[in-house]
Amino acid sequence: MSIIHDGSSTPSLPYADRIRLVTSDKPFRWLGLGWRDFIAAPVASLCYGLLFVIIGFALTVGLWHTQAAYLILRLQAGSCCWVRR
Repeated sequence: MSIIHDGSSTPSLPYADRIRLVTSDKPFRWLGLGWRDFIAAPVASLCYGLLFVIIGFALTVGLWHTQAAYLILRLQAGSCCWVRR
């Protein structure tokens, strides 16, 4: 259930007055800032990204070799497969 606040009445949530709207041009600005960071430190950026690729590959290979290949999609989605609700 989502709560929509139009600003015309008193906010029903304690943090509603701190919500800022994001315009559609902001993601492009963030991408530009990220690109600027990448240009400033390309080696560190590539090493950081490569680290995540290697860890993901190692986890996938580990699940494949332990006959738990059915968990690979959950690993990719980032969901907890051991928590029962």
